[in-house]
Amino acid sequence: MAKILVLLWLIGLSLFDIRYKSVPVWMVLLGGAGIICGGFYKYAFEEYHITGSLWGMAPGILLLLLAVSTGKAGWVDGVVLLLLGSALGIQGIILTAMFSLILISILSVILLVLHRVNRWTRIPYIPFLTVGYLLSELIV
Repeated sequence: MAKILVLLWLIGLSLFDIRYKSVPVWMVLLGGAGIICGGFYKYAFEEYHITGSLWGMAPGILLLLLAVSTGKAGWVDGVVLLLLGSALGIQGIILTAMFSLILISILSVILLVLHRVNRWTRIPYIPFLTVGYLLSELIV
């Protein structure tokens, strides 16, 4: 059930990211609260290793640092990746991020070759993160 809720949250974020090129803060906070509550539940009632969640946050922290220092990435993308990493753990977020980066790279190359975009065009990342999450859940 939790995986479906995370997927629905990511789909909602993706729709806003595609349509408006921004994501409402309340949606990020709502998903973050759900993920944090789910983490507390797992920690209290199931065998749960908090170190996996902490290591899972590393890609999100790196993306946040990139967003703040260069402005080439959105800070919301970093926050979503950080929250997703805390829920999935290090193995899950690496697989999800790998799929999303491969997909966005392929699309970017195709769009560049077709002259639909230039090197300064911003492409929303959350939809690719959503597809990467879906692929990683289907494979594992």
